[in-house]
Amino acid sequence: MEQLDHGKAKEVIEKLGRTGAYTHELGRYWVIRTLLHQPAILKALATRYPHVLVDESQDLGTMHKVTLEILIKAGVQVSLIGDVNQGIFAFAGADGMFLKTYADRPGVKDYKLTRNYRSLPPIIDIANRLCGRTDEPDRQPGQGGAFFVGYKDAEHLKLISSFKVRLGELGIPAAGAVILSRNTDRAAKLAGTTAAPGQGVVSIFAGAALARDQQHRYQEAFRLVCKAVVELIDEAPPGLSSALQGSPHEVWMMKLRRLLWAFTRNAETGLPPSSLQAKAEWHPKLVVNLRALLTQMDQLFGLKTVATFGNKMAKKRLEDVALSGAKADDQEANGLRVETVHQVKGESIDAVLYVATKANITALLSGTGTEDGRIGYVALTRAKNLFWLAVPHSCLGEMRADLMDAGFIEAATH
Repeated sequence: MEQLDHGKAKEVIEKLGRTGAYTHELGRYWVIRTLLHQPAILKALATRYPHVLVDESQDLGTMHKVTLEILIKAGVQVSLIGDVNQGIFAFAGADGMFLKTYADRPGVKDYKLTRNYRSLPPIIDIANRLCGRTDEPDRQPGQGGAFFVGYKDAEHLKLISSFKVRLGELGIPAAGAVILSRNTDRAAKLAGTTAAPGQGVVSIFAGAALARDQQHRYQEAFRLVCKAVVELIDEAPPGLSSALQGSPHEVWMMKLRRLLWAFTRNAETGLPPSSLQAKAEWHPKLVVNLRALLTQMDQLFGLKTVATFGNKMAKKRLEDVALSGAKADDQEANGLRVETVHQVKGESIDAVLYVATKANITALLSGTGTEDGRIGYVALTRAKNLFWLAVPHSCLGEMRADLMDAGFIEAATH
C-alpha cells in the first residue's frame, strides 16, 4: 500500500473544499477541522446540544469517535446505546471498541439491556450461547423458532419454495420475510437477478428496471436513470448526472431531480416494469414515456434531446421474453425480499432465511469473537418468529451435531 504524502493530500483536500467537492469521509474531516479551529462554533453546538444520544454506537468509525471526543471535551454529555456483538463494519474503522471501553471512563454509568422484546425464546437462547449473554425473552414460546435445513446450491429455488410453505403454515406474509446472504453476488443469484439486456443507453435503462423491480434498490435505479437520461441530452451540462444524484442547490436542478425520481418510481408513466416482454412491450413503452419526459425537460429547462435519439434507443440485444429473463407467461418471482446481512442491520423481521456457506456457519457457531461470527449473529437476531439456517448438503452431515448443540432444530422440507 502506497503511503500518501501528507502535504500533497492536504493540498488536494483544500482544493476540493474550495469548490465544495468532498466525499462523506472528507465531510467528516471538515467537521472535525471546524470544531478544532472555530471555538465559537464548538461552544454554540455544546450549548445547543448538551446531551447527545448515539444509537447503534458499535458502528462508530474513526472520524465519528474523534468528533465525539471533541464534543465531550467541550462539555457535551454523550450516551451510547449499542451491542458490540453486532459490530460488522470493521472495514469502515468501526471495531466497537469505543462502545466497549466507554463505561471505563470516570463518571460514565453502565446499564445493561437484558430483556429481549423482539424474538421468540429459542432464537434468544441460541444468540445467548453465541455471545455469552443471558438475555431474557419478553415473549412467550410460540410457533416458529430457529432451524437448520440442507440445500443444494443448484436447487436454491426448492429451498425458497419450502421456506414459503412454512411461512404459509405460520401465517407469515411474504412482506414480513427476507432471504439473507453474506455477500452481494449470492444475494443477486438468490434474487434471480440477471444481466441487463439491450445495448448502450437501453441496457442502462434495463438495469434500472431490474434494480427497482427485482432488488427494490430504488437509489441504484435512480442512479442508472440519471446516467441514461443525461446521455440523451444534447450538450448536457458537465457533471449533471453526478449533481442530480447528490444534493443540488440550483432550483432548476432540484426540479429536474424530482422529475427523474418520479420517472424512476412510476412503472406506468415512467420506467416500465421488468415483467414486460423486452422487445415487444417494454422497449416501445419506454420510448413513449421517454419522449414525454424529454419533451417536458426541454420545455421546463431548455435541455434538448440528442438528434441520434432513435439510434441510441435501438432494440438491439432485446428478445421477446420478459426483461428479467424468463418467459413472461411463466415468470413467477419468489415474492421475497433478498438482501445481504449488512443491509438489514437494525431491522426486526418476522422470518429470516439465511443462505450460508460452510465458512459462514463455522464462523457463526464460533461466536462473536470475529467479524464473520458477528455477521452470522446479526442474521440470527433479526428474526422475530422464524429463523432458517440453510446449510450446504456437502457439509450437512459433519455440521449437524454442532448445530443441534447450539440449539438449532433440523427442519423438515416440503
